[in-house]
Amino acid sequence: AHEFVCPSLHYDPLERVYWRKTDAKTLIIGGKRLLDEDQEVGDFEKISSKIQNGLEEYVRDQLKLDFKVLNRWTGTMGFTKHELPYLTKIKAPVETVIVGGFSGHGMGLGFHSAYETARLVVGEIRESFFSPFEKVDITI
Repeated sequence: AHEFVCPSLHYDPLERVYWRKTDAKTLIIGGKRLLDEDQEVGDFEKISSKIQNGLEEYVRDQLKLDFKVLNRWTGTMGFTKHELPYLTKIKAPVETVIVGGFSGHGMGLGFHSAYETARLVVGEIRESFFSPFEKVDITI
């Protein structure tokens, strides 16, 4: 097997697959939701063999890696109109920041979103990276 260099999160928009290495030999990969889109809805957790097979094919055929699956997981998804997360201060009795609606890309966008949220809360920035894409007025 060849050395797979992956210093940061990668996203393949055509395949809707994202991945990152956690250490020298461990790759976390997600995506391929559209392979089983009708079943990938709701507030329940269920591993889809269609999606898992699609991810395995991607690792083998696109990334050209030999691999052993160590773990599989699934989760519920919150969707937004443009499939970008909400990460903004909202109108509430106390200062509140909302982060959510990752549209199935929580693993890929979650880390950067947490960093942006921390910067927003301490006043280092006034808007997150996602703010210019869509202005959303959420009133509580």
